[in-house]
Amino acid sequence: MYKRKGTPTAEQKSKTQFRRTKIWNDFRQTMKEYQNGKDFITQGKLPKGWNLHHANLNPEYYQHLEPSDFFCLGNQCHDFIHWLYRYYRKDKKVLERIKIVLDRMLELSEVKQ
Repeated sequence: MYKRKGTPTAEQKSKTQFRRTKIWNDFRQTMKEYQNGKDFITQGKLPKGWNLHHANLNPEYYQHLEPSDFFCLGNQCHDFIHWLYRYYRKDKKVLERIKIVLDRMLELSEVKQ
């Protein structure tokens, strides 16, 4: 799971406090309804404890609730996106290499009839 280690910073505490507000919770619910209760990536039903992912990672925009800057994600997808972003921001071709691996897995795993 995507969790920061160590003592929370003032910024992290502020984010946590904001996520407890009615404004945030209402916005979160609105986004869930807008995305039909589905994980943006898998298109599966959002699990309990899903995340509303901020696409804008700039802390000064954390409370800027622009719907196009958010994605409803299940926990695994949210963790995966944060993990992958660390590599993607340095090397966008990482997605091409992932596709090669996935395509090869599919090719080798398909049952031939």
